[in-house]
Amino acid sequence: MSAKFKAALEARIKAVKDANKKVVKVGIVGHQRYDDDTPVAYIAAIHEYGSPNNNIPPRPFFRPTVAVQKKTWARIGKQILQNGGTVEDMLDSVGSRAAGDVFETISNIDSPPLALSTKKARNRKAHQQAAKYGKKPNAVSIKPLVDTKLLIHSISHIVVDKE
Repeated sequence: MSAKFKAALEARIKAVKDANKKVVKVGIVGHQRYDDDTPVAYIAAIHEYGSPNNNIPPRPFFRPTVAVQKKTWARIGKQILQNGGTVEDMLDSVGSRAAGDVFETISNIDSPPLALSTKKARNRKAHQQAAKYGKKPNAVSIKPLVDTKLLIHSISHIVVDKE
């Protein structure tokens, strides 16, 4: 075995071992909060699973995205590694793609439709905000999950050491 081959093999073995030390997290990875100090991750969980006690139906966006896209993410990761990319590069690329896919899923959710009470609350809030500045309110979204856009814009990824 040549010294060059042996060095390359040892580098590959080290890369595989290092791969077991890293993970990519996708979702609400920061500590974003709404104006009332409610964590965005908490609201995301409520929408993912629903809250029957509060008459909020589930509007899942993580689980369906994972179910549909996980093979694509694995294929992307495999290609990056086969082309000589590092584990960190691969995890970052796959995480970025996964976050984008979750963002797209949220963008496409339109059912179940918002309750009439939610539509009225959004309208009331828009009028109150506009009145503060002596303006007419903007159009009010009747699309689920995107009223303030904080939840959808909080979807991100981060590569971290495994815990």
